[in-house]
Amino acid sequence: MIARECLLVLLGACLCVAGLADDGGLAARCDLAQCVLVTPGQAEVTADGDAVCFAVRPAQAEVTVRLVLREPLALTGKERLVLEARGEEWSKQSLCMSRVRLLAADMTEALYEPDLGITPEWNRRTVMLHDFSGPLPAETRTIEFGLWNPGDVGREFRLYLRRIAFLTPEEVFAELQVPQRPPRPRLTVRKSELTAADRRWVSFDPGGGGWYRTVAFSPHDGSCWLGGDVGGVYRTRDNGQTWEVLNQGLRNLYCNTIAFHPRDPLVVFAGTNGGVAKSTDGGLTWALRRVGFPPRLSFGQSAPVSAIAVHPARPEIVLAGIGHEREFGRLSGATVGGRVYRSTDGGETWRLIELPGDADVRKLSVFCFRFDPADPNRVFLSTQAGLFTSADAGETWASLGQPGLVGYLTTFLTVKADAPSVMLLAYTDGPAKRGGVLKSTDAGVTWAPVNEGLPARTGVWRLVAHPRDPNVYFLGYHSGGGGLYVTRDAGATWQPLNRSANLRTAWFFYGENVTGLDIDPRNPDRLVYCNDMDIYQTLDAGKMWDQIATTLVSPATPDRPAVWRGRNCPILCAGGPQALAVDPTNPATLYFGYWDTHAWKSDDGGASCWRLTNGIDNAYGRMGSVVLDPDDPDIVYLSKGENYDRQRLFMSVDAGRQFHLIGHAGNGLPEGGIFTLLIDPRSPRERRTLYAGEITGGVYKSDDGGRSWHAQSEGLPENSRAVKQIVMDPADPKCLFLAAGAHYRADTKKREKGYLARTLDGGAHWEVVKTNCEAQCILLDPFDSQTVYAGNRNYSGIDYPQAFYKSTDGGATWKSLAQDAFLAGPGTGSDLDNGPRVYVTCLAADPTERGLIYAACAEECYDGSNGRGVFVSRDSGETWTPMPAAGLYNFNVGALVVDPVDPARLYVGTGGNGFFRFGPAPQPASGEGAVRPGQ
Repeated sequence: MIARECLLVLLGACLCVAGLADDGGLAARCDLAQCVLVTPGQAEVTADGDAVCFAVRPAQAEVTVRLVLREPLALTGKERLVLEARGEEWSKQSLCMSRVRLLAADMTEALYEPDLGITPEWNRRTVMLHDFSGPLPAETRTIEFGLWNPGDVGREFRLYLRRIAFLTPEEVFAELQVPQRPPRPRLTVRKSELTAADRRWVSFDPGGGGWYRTVAFSPHDGSCWLGGDVGGVYRTRDNGQTWEVLNQGLRNLYCNTIAFHPRDPLVVFAGTNGGVAKSTDGGLTWALRRVGFPPRLSFGQSAPVSAIAVHPARPEIVLAGIGHEREFGRLSGATVGGRVYRSTDGGETWRLIELPGDADVRKLSVFCFRFDPADPNRVFLSTQAGLFTSADAGETWASLGQPGLVGYLTTFLTVKADAPSVMLLAYTDGPAKRGGVLKSTDAGVTWAPVNEGLPARTGVWRLVAHPRDPNVYFLGYHSGGGGLYVTRDAGATWQPLNRSANLRTAWFFYGENVTGLDIDPRNPDRLVYCNDMDIYQTLDAGKMWDQIATTLVSPATPDRPAVWRGRNCPILCAGGPQALAVDPTNPATLYFGYWDTHAWKSDDGGASCWRLTNGIDNAYGRMGSVVLDPDDPDIVYLSKGENYDRQRLFMSVDAGRQFHLIGHAGNGLPEGGIFTLLIDPRSPRERRTLYAGEITGGVYKSDDGGRSWHAQSEGLPENSRAVKQIVMDPADPKCLFLAAGAHYRADTKKREKGYLARTLDGGAHWEVVKTNCEAQCILLDPFDSQTVYAGNRNYSGIDYPQAFYKSTDGGATWKSLAQDAFLAGPGTGSDLDNGPRVYVTCLAADPTERGLIYAACAEECYDGSNGRGVFVSRDSGETWTPMPAAGLYNFNVGALVVDPVDPARLYVGTGGNGFFRFGPAPQPASGEGAVRPGQ
């Protein structure tokens, strides 16, 4: 029990956590009687304006704070728990509320584990009561919060609470009042004359993202290179201040490994899921080198390359190991493992060499090659089931270390530079059900664990040797918060090197995990590691680590979130086809969102941005779609969820500064994937008619501004309602068209075909107007709504190879166009066993020029994944030509928007490198400056 007397004094005069006076009963008052710190530590509670401040110095990383209320609160009829809070901790980023418990008088409990980020600025956090597990009590007097402190144990953090309220649905919408402000006039539409400088694509992003996979330092100039799962290859030559994306010529953007020629700084190899890519100009361009590899597959990975090594003395010899670094080497069904490809002409041609062993060896991934420092013709390679060795530079191989390595899931190997018979081998799991390091002193014949100082957990991954000190090694944990460790005595003992206390992080999550790691051979005090979201660098051998993916433009304050600017190393996937919106009254205002990293807003045309998390349940997750009210673009609707599921709909009436949850399972909107939203512009602004397309459940409609939802799918096939996009005839809001993709049914194990459908009565009845397709997008011609365009996904073979459809009679009849029209784009190529699988993901029209439409094209094949880019048609889709590709280094385009103010300006969202702009940079509306969040 903590400072009870102090609390009674502070709160005895009816001061409540919410800081609320009598508000007419709209929110339940939450007067505190006492506060208990359940876990070890110290806490002090003070008043701070209209809030209560809990200053906690924990004795462990996670603490539990129990609030006991003066009077029980009835939960009958309540829908949600609303918190208004902010947090302060040493990194200036956020606390994490990892657990909420509601306790009844008999101490039975309802539990919710939300993983809510409590940021430095005031945030509204909503927890739906139906999300709690366990029986919800009829009333509660005790609320517990589990708080995770990212700093060191014993380092103080502060939690500020100014409101705790349980609200009914009526109370929610009573608080969410649509302002009766006059409509802001739209700007005059003017189409720019593009200069040569405008005819290129420019990236904008918050930096960072998801799934960086590997790090490698060039031995020639100290440049640092990264590979990502969907973003390709990145390079920095200024210690991470700026990055270049080096994807030109890469056919597959999943990069597992990078290797350098020991003498020629211009020769670089990248191991991708599509094979070996080679550059002879320092990474500026790449060419796939697969002579000797198996044929490329449309529906599988024929030979993903997970490890590459160049012989240090005979660089014409290059070794490429087959495998996958993700999921600790688990291979897909089409990939045959246990294989090495060997080149004797510098990687131009290859010969297959199979590792010896039975069928189980064909399931193995090669993680790394290591050359014997004393005899580089002797080579070792590691797999998830132990080691193999070669005495003839990779020509022949033999198993090593068995049976001593049986039962160990091994990963990366190092060989001691001054004593090659000494080796260290990382393992992620073993007989003791933990990960760690094994050591051999007899050249790999026998092994013993050396785990003193390492946590007893799984997830061990990278192991890297110091380039100068043969006794120093670095070990990184892939998952579980294990972090990075160092040994300075060749494995006898280990010490942590990157704890939260010495990580200067950014908007992403705390980054102790390690997926890629390397040390600068020219400056061993410099190490860089990456993980699922971010990149960290130390210049002082690990005393302090700085993130080097993004720049803090302005820090968070209690009333304003932090503003960030990416450093051009995005590994981000656009959230969906409707994942970007432009304010038609101020084109410098952009809303956009991603798969893993939520929703963002820019007030300066993308030069910087800030997260839209105030009122949205979590800082992690996928934004599905975003739309702006046609009369008041400060009213914003967006969907957000974990991925394809648990999407909910949120609304802001103040340009994104705070959101309110308005669409969820409790009021009729299923929490699936919501990737298309539509507003009837003729409906009353305070009670808009809204349509939402759900990726597996069909169409849902609200006639009251989101207060309630109902299914609106009559006439659509019951076994296939994968709605991808809905569009409305601007001349007749009752006339809607939708595109539905194919739907895989787990119960029948069949893929139900998609279709195009139309309604003339606002969705009350739908008519399927085209069958036998897998429609992805649909567009009405702005000059003639009887002309309808649609894009088809032909990966599954439904109506293959058709990619584009057109109707000139309102959907009564259709003309199709095969994918050949889009093969001219700079993409993967056509040398696939089942041919290319290009499809149109998005369509957009120029509202000022009749017949001018754009198409975004992706491409799906496991051996090649770089898409086809953006195409333009000037004859209403009859013929297509590629758009200029300069600056666009990812052609897997899944979002496409024409600027409503300047139609010469386009925006695209890619599957791996985020968003790009084509055309002149937008300027703030006349007489307005860039509005910062909170202003």
